Amino acid sequence: MKTERVVFWDNVKMFLIISVVAGHMIQGAVDFSDVAKTLFIFVYSWHMPLFIFISGLFQSNKNPIQKIVFYCSIGFLLKILNLFLSVFLGNSQPTFDILGDADLPWFMFVLAIYTGIFYILRNQNKRYLLVATIVLACFTGYDKNIGDFLYLSRAIVFSPFYIAGALFNGQNFLELKKNRLFVAGGWLVFIGWLLSCYVWLDAIYFLRPLFTGRNPFLDTMALSGLYLRILTYLISSILGLAILLIVPTRKIVLTRIGRYSINVYFWHSTVYILCGKYLGFYALFQSSPMGKIVYLLLAVPISLLVSYWKYPVDSIRKYCFFKNATEDRG
Repeated sequence: MKTERVVFWDNVKMFLIISVVAGHMIQGAVDFSDVAKTLFIFVYSWHMPLFIFISGLFQSNKNPIQKIVFYCSIGFLLKILNLFLSVFLGNSQPTFDILGDADLPWFMFVLAIYTGIFYILRNQNKRYLLVATIVLACFTGYDKNIGDFLYLSRAIVFSPFYIAGALFNGQNFLELKKNRLFVAGGWLVFIGWLLSCYVWLDAIYFLRPLFTGRNPFLDTMALSGLYLRILTYLISSILGLAILLIVPTRKIVLTRIGRYSINVYFWHSTVYILCGKYLGFYALFQSSPMGKIVYLLLAVPISLLVSYWKYPVDSIRKYCFFKNATEDRG
């Protein structure tokens, strides 16, 4: 059962990190393609909430300082990598923000924040913390001063998912997955939401700023901002549950992608940006319906390729935890 559990969660992380890669690949096309907008809002409605939920599921109070150093190290290296990539691509005025970020590094720093805060609060009632963070997140959107600085907005908005993961009983859920009716229900919800994003694109795309977790409420929202935050929480939670139901428990060829998800997170953006510029990948999406499919499927080989690039993530892990870098992978 232990092997089944590990493989299943690796498969979940595999599905999520491929979705992250695909979501970033289509982000640049949302301004001119309804297909891209549909897929973008579909993926962003659940991929990071579920990723943070999984992080909470594996949360432990062991080695908190080492974990914080590890996450911050990966985050700062990502900032440096993005800076050099920007200069290499011809940007004469690149930006570098040490204490905030709207790009990829935010996730690493938010994990560091959660590790520290929930270690301090380790003896508190997690159910109370779950309710408290939901209430806090619902009102955070009214404060225009909370945003990317110190990664506060995302840290607050996504914190209920982290706590929910810590409360989740993964073993009982594996038993639930054996019921085919629940799995069928998961597929129904997953496909139904994708179709809804296509049919009611404009109405659902309106929720994009809330799904990202980094934006305050619009001035026109008034009290509706609170209700919309709750709505996005419900959507993300239901979709997250559906995905957990449909992901297979057996080991497949792509399972290693989930086992090395932090490696993929670190390198994927650099790879698809360079491939897009020098190999013409971006033209695929605009060429034809089949081109769009091929372009999206490129997220799979890109994820698989960079899952083998162990440097610098495994080296940093080794130096932070003083042990074999092949253990305790992200």
